[in-house]
Amino acid sequence: MLRFGRDLDVELARELRATNNEPKLYSFENGRLSAHSRHSSQLRFRLRNKGLSERTVSVALNVVHNAQIQGADEAAYDTALGRGIVSFQLPAQVAVNRDLQIVEGVRTPIEPAQVTSQFLKGAAAQSSVDKAQRAILLRAGERLYLAETRRGALPKRKLELADALTDSTRLESHVRALGQGSSEGRLAARRLRETEEQLSQLRRRIASLTSEIAEFESQSSQLLSSLGEAKPVE
Repeated sequence: MLRFGRDLDVELARELRATNNEPKLYSFENGRLSAHSRHSSQLRFRLRNKGLSERTVSVALNVVHNAQIQGADEAAYDTALGRGIVSFQLPAQVAVNRDLQIVEGVRTPIEPAQVTSQFLKGAAAQSSVDKAQRAILLRAGERLYLAETRRGALPKRKLELADALTDSTRLESHVRALGQGSSEGRLAARRLRETEEQLSQLRRRIASLTSEIAEFESQSSQLLSSLGEAKPVE
């Protein structure tokens, strides 16, 4: 195909009339979740040939290689351009509308930060997805929710730990200054022991939360891995 310039006798306008994206399945490869959807769209081309001879009008479309295109006189895929090419035969001195129906199998990688329990539960609610996959997505979302609730509790526990460390430092200073021979010193020593016990409990709780987060995230990832590798959607 040779591009030679602008044909002043040909007018072309493109209009997107409708679009729909229907998720069909999910895959999990190399720790990455992907959605595979059937994407359909309807395009209207307004074509006018003002010339005295017929024209072949070819238009590049940004579609994937497995796209199904209906409504053109010819349709092909140019691997060099990475575009679909549709052609219309225009008789002399006519103005016509040509409607295209395009169906593509589209793979969309999901960014790890987007894979939340809410996202997975939303994916599991899509009736267009296979029932077995929906069950996996739901269970993975439930595991991730348990991880998220524990991660949400960590900042508060860490803040409590920081406050307790500050109290411990202050009480240690009081005990050294007062000694344990006075009632004030004995009271400070008792409060120091209580604070140290609180510190131990908080450290254990933070360690437990961290461990549980890792375990629930691992369980969610293992469930997602059972989705399998990518399969082309037609």
